[in-house]
Amino acid sequence: MQQERVHDQTECYISVDIETSGPVPGVYNMLSLGACLVDAADRTFYAELRPITDNAVPEALHVSRFTLDQLAYTGRDPQEAMAAFRDWIQEVAAGTIPVFVGFNASFDWAFVNWYFHVYLGENPFGIGALDIKAYYMGFSGCPWRETTSSQLPQRFQPSHQQTHNALDDAIAQAEIFKKLLEAAQAENYAVHALWVDYGQPSAQAEESAIERITSHYDMPLQKVHVTGINWPKLDNELFEFRGRNLTLVSLAFNTAPVEPGLIALGVHQGTPFADCTDTFAQQLNSLLILLSDGRLRLDCPFLQWSKLDVAEYALSHAVPIDLTYSCEKGLLPPCKECVKCRDIQEIFSALQIRSVMDDNDPCK
Repeated sequence: MQQERVHDQTECYISVDIETSGPVPGVYNMLSLGACLVDAADRTFYAELRPITDNAVPEALHVSRFTLDQLAYTGRDPQEAMAAFRDWIQEVAAGTIPVFVGFNASFDWAFVNWYFHVYLGENPFGIGALDIKAYYMGFSGCPWRETTSSQLPQRFQPSHQQTHNALDDAIAQAEIFKKLLEAAQAENYAVHALWVDYGQPSAQAEESAIERITSHYDMPLQKVHVTGINWPKLDNELFEFRGRNLTLVSLAFNTAPVEPGLIALGVHQGTPFADCTDTFAQQLNSLLILLSDGRLRLDCPFLQWSKLDVAEYALSHAVPIDLTYSCEKGLLPPCKECVKCRDIQEIFSALQIRSVMDDNDPCK
């Protein structure tokens, strides 16, 4: 089980969005600023600011639907507007730590931070900002290019329309981030085991081993038996299980008992197979997110580990290795000659401990 995460009541998350006349603060203008509380989106701040320079990128003005001439007459004095924003932050934060939250926060943060320091000499948000795109990337495991608002799963999409009005967009961002927070806090995982008989010679011995392990951990076990696959035959009565991990994850996806959740796959370094690589894991994770609308993700905790790393971790966490089984030929006792058997003997020799196969126990 993953420990339940509790919302930190000492922090006040404030969603902020801006419209500008260009990409660089000081050279270009912050035209408008909108903000709201993530936990109470009806508590809002909005200001349109008087330009401080004539510099403007036409495309930026088109998006914001402002003109510099218009704001020269209707915009608030920047110093007065930033002071009002500071006072509003202090009021709504009410003694907690205000946290700047933005979608692609580095852009909005740069302008807000510049205006605060130039006109007030300080920034009530401190020196950092929380980026929703980066939060989603960490939450989902997806690559950065898939963190755009249009690619977010439907369950994270806001009901409030994004219009390129700074306040409208701040409210929509707050809704996105609140949904992400709730999804992260809900992930108190109950672990279920899935074992698949896909015609491997070791199926009978593996099945006995997985029954022992799940009994030891008091873990629910589901078994799936797949027939009709003609795996290509190799030498020494072995088979080439092409795309085996793709098959296993697909079966897990279609048998997952609960959502949201993770599908954990024990791939590791040191193998030549394409379905044990970073590229495979990233692309398959993106596919799971797409197919489950963001409710299921792929977790490969050992992807950067060697077999020796995995063994050391298991020993340091009192994993009952004596209950496991690994022999490609499926022999009882293990053959001690196949690749898996040789790997196990080399690992235990490196760790200077007795191998689980040394006693020829037919249960191993």
